[in-house]
Formats: sequence, C-alpha cells, structure tokens
Amino acid sequence: MTISPEEIARRAARLDQFDETIRKAGPAPEGTSPGFGGRFSDDLEGTEFEGWTRDPKTGHWFDKDGQPVSEGKNP
Repeated sequence: MTISPEEIARRAARLDQFDETIRKAGPAPEGTSPGFGGRFSDDLEGTEFEGWTRDPKTGHWFDKDGQPVSEGKNP
C-alpha cells in the first residue's frame, strides 16, 4: 500500500494541529495528573504501584501500607 502525497500532507497537518493543542495546554490543576490521559499521564498512577513511596536516602520502596517491597517488585 502506498500513501499518496495528499494523504501524507493531511496526516502531517493533523499532527501539527495536535502538537499546537499540546503546546497551548496550560498546567494541570494542583493535585491532578498532568496531561490528557488521566492514568496514562503518569506511569505509576492507577497501577499496582499507586501509593508506593521511595526513601531517597536508602532507595528502598514501600507499598501503600508502608511495608518494604522486595527488590524484584520495584517499579
């Protein structure tokens, strides 16, 4: 299948329009996920890792209940 130059131009125009929408979008309200896709805006939001925290001093992860997580399950 060969795409015509007109179809390539249409697709490029749609991509340019989308890019312009992204550039004009303001920051997300405080406490919400940035971007357009809710959980798709943050790889760790809405997954089994939601609520996990990492101790910056030790690098160890803790689940949403504060329990240490084994090395094999770290996000």
